[in-house]
Formats: sequence, C-alpha cells, structure tokens
Amino acid sequence: MITLGTCPQPTAPPAPVAVRTAARLSTHTGLARRSVGELHERAGIDLGSVTAADALTVTTEFVTNALRHGGGLTLSRIAVTGNALHLSVGDASTHAPVSHPISVGQLGGYGRPLVERLAEHLTIRLLPDGKTIRGSLLGAC
Repeated sequence: MITLGTCPQPTAPPAPVAVRTAARLSTHTGLARRSVGELHERAGIDLGSVTAADALTVTTEFVTNALRHGGGLTLSRIAVTGNALHLSVGDASTHAPVSHPISVGQLGGYGRPLVERLAEHLTIRLLPDGKTIRGSLLGAC
C-alpha cells in the first residue's frame, strides 16, 4: 500500500452511506458526482461551497482516471464517518499512478497533484487484479 498523506484513522470502518455500482459509473462520471452532491445536500452543505467543490473535484479525478488510465472502473464507494467523506475507486490496472513534473503548456498531469492537495489522506492499494485508491476529505460532510 502507498500512503500519500495522513489524517486520523477512524476506529471502525466507514459505514457506507451511498454506493453506486461500477456498472452504472463505468460510462458516466456524472453519476459519481451526483452521489457526492446528494450526500452534501442531505448534510446541509451548500453545493457551491469550497468544501463541496473539493469533494466533487476529487470524485471526478478518481473516476475519470480509473476510466482513462486504469482499464475501467471496478469499484466505487462513498462513505461518511463523523465529518469525513471517504471515496474509494477501484480499477483494473495493477500499476500505481505516475506523477510527472508539471510544465507550462502541458496537456494533462494536473489531477494527481490536485487530489494530493485536496485530500487529507490518500492511499493506493495495489492488488493482483487491479488497485484501489481511497481518499478522505475532512470537513466534507
């Protein structure tokens, strides 16, 4: 497992609040954003807030990268513990995401550094048949 950041770990695994199946998400990142948006609305968080924007950005990056670079989405889970939103996305690639130095005029490569700045905790677990990437955003719910 690769850990990219730290935050207090919950004492119990997060309880799923909203889960979308990989089959439905595999063709549309909008469904993942909708799930996160609905969660924020239920929590009374303005979808125009920085908190909601951060969560929606991380969600979009996770799902888009699984589709574009990971061979397809195999898992999507959204959970809440306390005031933290936990996003987990699995894909079919057994390779860790690669970061490249960012340069002027570059097309792409901005997503991972952005996610690393927005998420309080980010882990990548490599598995024999793919990987799971999990990010936690404190104060997101």
